Amino acid sequence: MKRIVLFFIPLFFFCDSFAQKNKNTTYPSYDIVVNKFFNTYSSLDIKEDDQIKFEKKPDGWHINTTDGYSYKSTHDELFWSKVNNGFQKVNFETRSKREPKKDHEANREKLKSVLNIWDKRNYGFSPYYGYSGWDWDVIQDFQNQTNLPDSTLYALGRAYSSYAGNLLNANSGFILSKDRFILPDGQNCLNPEQLALFRKYEHLAIESYKKVEAMNPNFETIVGSIGTKVANEYLTTFLDIRVYQNEEEAKKELTPRLYNDFIISFSKNILNSCSKNAILFTFGDVDTYPLLYLQSQYGIRTDVLVVNLSLLQTSRYINSLRNKILDAEPLPISFSPEEINGDKKEIILIDSKGEINKPIELSKMIAFVSDDQNTIEYPGKNYSYINTNNFQLTTANATLNLQTDAKYFQRNDLILYDVLANTKLERAIYFAATSSGDSFLKMNNFLQIEGLTYKLTDKVQKKYDNLEFAEINTSLLYKNLMTNFDWKGLDAITSNEKTICWAYRSCFQLLFNKLLEEEKPDYAELVLDKYMEVMPNNVMHFDLYTIPVIEGYYKLNRIKKGNEIAKTLIYNIDHNIDNYESLTYSHNSKDWNKTTSEYLKTILETYKQTELSKDLH
Repeated sequence: MKRIVLFFIPLFFFCDSFAQKNKNTTYPSYDIVVNKFFNTYSSLDIKEDDQIKFEKKPDGWHINTTDGYSYKSTHDELFWSKVNNGFQKVNFETRSKREPKKDHEANREKLKSVLNIWDKRNYGFSPYYGYSGWDWDVIQDFQNQTNLPDSTLYALGRAYSSYAGNLLNANSGFILSKDRFILPDGQNCLNPEQLALFRKYEHLAIESYKKVEAMNPNFETIVGSIGTKVANEYLTTFLDIRVYQNEEEAKKELTPRLYNDFIISFSKNILNSCSKNAILFTFGDVDTYPLLYLQSQYGIRTDVLVVNLSLLQTSRYINSLRNKILDAEPLPISFSPEEINGDKKEIILIDSKGEINKPIELSKMIAFVSDDQNTIEYPGKNYSYINTNNFQLTTANATLNLQTDAKYFQRNDLILYDVLANTKLERAIYFAATSSGDSFLKMNNFLQIEGLTYKLTDKVQKKYDNLEFAEINTSLLYKNLMTNFDWKGLDAITSNEKTICWAYRSCFQLLFNKLLEEEKPDYAELVLDKYMEVMPNNVMHFDLYTIPVIEGYYKLNRIKKGNEIAKTLIYNIDHNIDNYESLTYSHNSKDWNKTTSEYLKTILETYKQTELSKDLH
């Protein structure tokens, strides 16, 4: 029987693409420009380690190649001219003069890598993007313009925010060095003038987003609704000031009711999925900012240390976690600030020569990497390294084998390993359910699902339902879903916020299957009933991911309950009713409905619901 396995899905949000118009000239899209270049010119002259970038500037689209080691520009040309409103010849060899097969293969690989860059969506909504100073160019050209459309106002807000962040650090990769503050290490490093300038541009960003919200409350952004974006910008400002100054100064940026009821409830549920004094590793905006807001503004679960894995790549953020934050104990780190200052320990090479070596204890690996004598040269630069890809963590109860097939790991991975070595899991460690599977450093077999978090344990968990993640703590997950979780705001969620509900759906479905496995059908039925209570069709339209609920009721011989849901799902299929219709990602309603229909038909026929099956076309 055909079966679809459902699992926790990392939350990535998408936004509509905004056409940029300026003085009656519409820039062609990123995809059009990229395809035009690779269909016309050969990439064989571009060195393997060099990068080719497409830059959207005030005068048009530029082609820029950058040295892979020094990151200096080696070739910069205007490819599409705004003045001429068209493409123009550039100084690259055309494809027709090259060996066709070799040329095609080289271009195909380059095209694939360039089209799949993580920040491609930024080219869609921003008037200019992809080069140092793009944010300042947007500010200069649009800050004094009136009657801007909501999309351009949003882009202006992004530019203000980018410029403010670039005053503090070079994390964006697009900073103009002349504008960056030169700051001493440690907190309270901004003088009054610098702090005021940073706040000025962050507040301009917030005001731009507020104008968008007033014009179009339904405006969708990369991270969700424009209302969520406004709130997140407040928290961006808050977190930066906390890291660079202090908690007291940062709290001046917070105001009541920044987030809607749904985001507040979801965030409470993440925090309440953690035990007391836990370390909670998060990944993105939706699982970080609202949690910090709840802690600092309302004093909710201030014992949990929220640590963003992405930000752990930066030394200043790491150093800000060395002290107690609210009621949360510091992050236990053995590396001194000097050992991770600047670009030190940003990349740790694994020089194992492809061999599986005897496991080395994490604490010994950390000590080896800490020694600045242990470096190897990789083109033109010395990197810290470790000569094994096989680690282990010995706790009071067991030994975790942590073998990796990676060729290197980054500073945030190193700090995570360091935390494990220092705690030996005596302090509870969790990952938010929104974290990517790549965040777990091959520790998936030691994870336990307890709610909207995965708890890291010191024993190999039983693999469940072919999931990437491991065992379910039945009693805790049941208590959280049925009693502890706050469901406020579900009846007013946006399309972007519906993607968050994938995590809730997975919790319910996994718990149901686990209870059946434990031969507890009465509890299993209560779980399905609660699922339908909090996420009926008018909240989350019944779709492909509702079919396991239908099958669940059939397994319990609750045929009537299952059929009622199936009838609604058939109606949704026939009328193309979709939870994610407004999101511009790779979602084809026709293909989606076909897959849903085929899967539902299989379930209906398996459980002998032939009359309903006839209604599927």
